[in-house]
Amino acid sequence: MANYIGTEMNRSITGTVGGNENLTLAKIREKQNKNRKKKKLSYNSREISSQILRSVKSEIASVVLVRAKMKVGVLKRCLGTGEYNDREVAAAVAHAQRMVTCAKMKVKHLREEEEQGKQNKKEQAENKRQKKSEIKRRVSQKEREIESKIAQEKIEQVRKEKMQHQDLIRKKKMHRNKELSKIQEADMKYLKDKTEGSEDSSQTDYSGVSLELSMAAMGMQELQMSAHAAELMEKQLEQEIEMQVEMQMQMEGMASVDGFAADVGTVPDVAGEGAVGGGSFDISV
Repeated sequence: MANYIGTEMNRSITGTVGGNENLTLAKIREKQNKNRKKKKLSYNSREISSQILRSVKSEIASVVLVRAKMKVGVLKRCLGTGEYNDREVAAAVAHAQRMVTCAKMKVKHLREEEEQGKQNKKEQAENKRQKKSEIKRRVSQKEREIESKIAQEKIEQVRKEKMQHQDLIRKKKMHRNKELSKIQEADMKYLKDKTEGSEDSSQTDYSGVSLELSMAAMGMQELQMSAHAAELMEKQLEQEIEMQVEMQMQMEGMASVDGFAADVGTVPDVAGEGAVGGGSFDISV
């Protein structure tokens, strides 16, 4: 019994001494760690932020975001090593995490801006295409208006020339009638004066008078024939001009603007020589 008690007391004493030695070693190590000089943390707070600010494209900003995340991982590994000041490392980790947030924001903003820029370019291209289409439409419409105007001017010119020629024919007919009437009047006056002035009426040359009267009658007949020929010529001319106007209107419907421009100088000269039958027609007596 006495031996058992002694053995237990020895074990208790030994355990106490061993525990004290462990505590002493821990305190010594802690004291050594406190006395050991800490390493300076190599962290540039402006490195990531300057890269974020210089990023102008979403691809570059995405690369900066990856670098910021890697920087956070490196700083976290420095915690608990005892080589650096833990408070300084924690502050650097917090700053690096904020840079990650800023980099994410920059990537998002740049992508939105790029998408908006693409949309703007697309709208501008569409507006440009519509503008070109509108210009082409207006040019085509203007060409049609010019074409119609030229055709109308040609038709009006043909009608004007037709009226001028008809006026000339009427004037010629009126002049010839007046001329023939005056000639016949002079002839009849001459015959009358000759008959009344004869001293011997029995000796009057009845054959000469008869001949002159017959000539006067022939002159009247020629006058009537000339008038009839003038009327026929006028009708024929009107028909030919109407046909020319019709043909011109049909040609204007199929020709282009260049065709009209080239054709403007080829309007037949209905008022000049060669308008009817290839030559002038003189109804003079």
